[in-house]
Amino acid sequence: MSDVPFGLLLSGGLDSAVVAVTLKPIMEELEKEFHTFSVGEEGSPDITAARMMSKFLGTTHHEHLFTADEAFD
Repeated sequence: MSDVPFGLLLSGGLDSAVVAVTLKPIMEELEKEFHTFSVGEEGSPDITAARMMSKFLGTTHHEHLFTADEAFD
């Protein structure tokens, strides 16, 4: 049990999607808000896939988007 919301990093890949789908019914049973997070460049396939998975699951989604210049720094 936790006093803070649960969260999961959605990478846009299959592994994190499977974990998210597995956790969703548990979160509903516990009546806990399910947060998802993604990090990447705007328009990247991973960010797009993470957004789609978050929408499908109905999670509260958070993103940190960065530019190519920020990645090189």
